[in-house]
Amino acid sequence: PQFRSRDSPVQTEPIPDESQTIELNQNVSIVAGNRLTIDAVLTRGRPDPTISWTLPDGSMLGASESSGRFRVTANGRRLVVDDFELGDEGEYVATATNIAGTATGRSRIIVLQPPVFKKVDPLDQPPIIPDQDYVVDATQNVTILDGKRLLINADVVTTKPDAMISWELPDGSTLSPGQTLDRFSVYPNGTLQVTDIDSADEGTYTATATNRAGSATATTKVDVVKYSWQIIVGSCTHTCGDEGTKPTLIICRNDETFQSVAEVNCGHIVKPTQPPPEECNRVPCPAPDRKSG
Repeated sequence: PQFRSRDSPVQTEPIPDESQTIELNQNVSIVAGNRLTIDAVLTRGRPDPTISWTLPDGSMLGASESSGRFRVTANGRRLVVDDFELGDEGEYVATATNIAGTATGRSRIIVLQPPVFKKVDPLDQPPIIPDQDYVVDATQNVTILDGKRLLINADVVTTKPDAMISWELPDGSTLSPGQTLDRFSVYPNGTLQVTDIDSADEGTYTATATNRAGSATATTKVDVVKYSWQIIVGSCTHTCGDEGTKPTLIICRNDETFQSVAEVNCGHIVKPTQPPPEECNRVPCPAPDRKSG
C-alpha cells in the first residue's frame, strides 16, 4: 500500500469557527474548539489494506473505532477529532497494512488559542486612596484622584501564540507596547500607564489582544475626581455690639459636586492654616424701647 504524499508546510492562517479537512501528510494549524478531519488517501494497495491510527498520546484506533472526541470512519481512511484541544496537538500517524507490506503517513497538528482577558467584575473598583498609584485590570472600572498615576494591566490568561496588545484612548488615539504619547505610555508587557491624570483623561480605555487565532477586547471606564480644601466663613454671631465675629471652617470638598466629603480625601493636599474669625456687626446696639406707664 501507499498513501498519497503531500508536501505542505504548516498553514499560516487557521480557519476560525469552522471545521477543517486535510489530507494525510499535510500539516495544519487549527483553532482550539474546531473539528479536524484527516483523510488518508491511498494511491495503491491491493488487496485493500487495514488502516489504523496512532494518536499523539500513543493510543491507537482501528477502522470504525472511537474514543471520546476521536473517531475513525470510511473503513479507516478518515480520522475525525471533535472540539480540538491544546492537549491534542502533535503528530497523527496512519498505518496501512496488507500482505504486500506496510505504509505510513503522518500529519502534524498545531493548536492555536485566541486570546482571552482576565475576567474581573467591572463594579469591583479599588478604593480611592490618597498618595498611592492606582492599579486595575483591563476589564475593571476605576475612580481615581486628580494628579495620580494610573496603571491598567492587559492580563491575557489564555493565548497561543502570544498576543499583541494595543490600546485605544478615549480621544481615539492608539498605542502599542513601547510607545509613548504625552502622559500616556505602554510597557512591553502591555500595561498602560497614565501619569498626572486629570479630568480631560476621563472616558473608556480599550485594550485589544490579537494573535493568529483571533482577537479579544477589554474596556476600562475611568472617572477622575478632584478634591480641595475650602475655607468656609460662617454668619455673624451678633447683629450689633462689640462681640460679633464670623467663624471660619476648613472642609474637604468635591470640586465637581461641591459637596463636603471626609477629610481623608484631601490627605494628599497640604491643609491651609485656619484664619481667625472675622469681626462683624461692630456697631452700637439701639437703646431698648421703653414705654411710658
